[in-house]
Amino acid sequence: MQAKISKFIAAVLALVIIFANSWSVVSYAAEVFLSEKELENQNTTSKDGSVDFDVQYTNGKHSATLNIDEKNTKLNIAVSLKKSGYVKDLAIDFSSSNFEVDQINDENTNENGNAAQTTVAKKIQNFDAENKKITFGQITNKEQISEQIYINPIIKEEIGEDNFSRDNKIKLTCTFVNTDAKETKVEKEIVLHTEWTAKNVETELNYETIKYIPYASNEGNKIIVQGKVTTNVKNYVLPVKKTNINISIPQIAGEYPEKVSVINNTEEITKELNKENTTYDEKNGSLMIKENNEIKNNKIQWQKNKPQKYIVTYIYSAKAYEKIKETSIKLNYKLNSEITLYSNNELTIKKETIAELY
Repeated sequence: MQAKISKFIAAVLALVIIFANSWSVVSYAAEVFLSEKELENQNTTSKDGSVDFDVQYTNGKHSATLNIDEKNTKLNIAVSLKKSGYVKDLAIDFSSSNFEVDQINDENTNENGNAAQTTVAKKIQNFDAENKKITFGQITNKEQISEQIYINPIIKEEIGEDNFSRDNKIKLTCTFVNTDAKETKVEKEIVLHTEWTAKNVETELNYETIKYIPYASNEGNKIIVQGKVTTNVKNYVLPVKKTNINISIPQIAGEYPEKVSVINNTEEITKELNKENTTYDEKNGSLMIKENNEIKNNKIQWQKNKPQKYIVTYIYSAKAYEKIKETSIKLNYKLNSEITLYSNNELTIKKETIAELY
């Protein structure tokens, strides 16, 4: 009896493991994008065969890589009936997309060619840009919807981790009423792949010495030098993923600093960086600062108009103090940065700068 129970438990555990592995495979597969062939060969007709629905870029494709700096990319929306009757309560939902939507207003011109009035598409009943949902009026099998809308990148201080590359599922819902007044709920989904990138991305890197203090005390004589490092992505076109900054520190009286500390002084942040984020080599005067903007809860933090700032404090020994206490000095700092950015494909931008203190 005990042997049978053991075999039963083993069989159940085996099934659990199999299903767990299968679920892992399915979950992973769900993250894989449709191929170009799959995107362009989508069936545009609803299951009941009553409605044809499609959303495309203006080149007729279902995939595009867009420049985040370029505004108002156009999408084509097409809806038509394939059976006799009409549809009502027609809505198109873009809420899960990695872009914002906006309505295109058509300008009517007068006989002189000047704009006379602005009208919106006749079939659109409501354009809810905030919730990314468009509702349309009733259409018959003798009519069709052929509209264009604008799309723009989502630029917020917190964005989804797949914000720069996503298979967007655009969903149509409506009620089809046939010639016998029979109503059928209709749903149809079209996948539109959208990637966002940026061209000619630049970073800025600046350094200034803010304190130079030779001081004497009962506890010992020292030289304290403080510098401020500022770095940012020009125009903040993409969020930072990783920050690597290397500083070549000058010697004073033939000596490198005996101690170096770094404080992250970015707006709303003031913290001293630990050994995981800074590495100082006293033998060659090299300081490396490393910080990561990690994804948390599937979100990326995108700091706009907030350059990264670091206060670096260098402490030189009493020996250096004694040698230069009554002389002027010249210090040269060489900085190199590598800023990695979130995008459809990871970008790394390099920058160099030199700063002098007389």
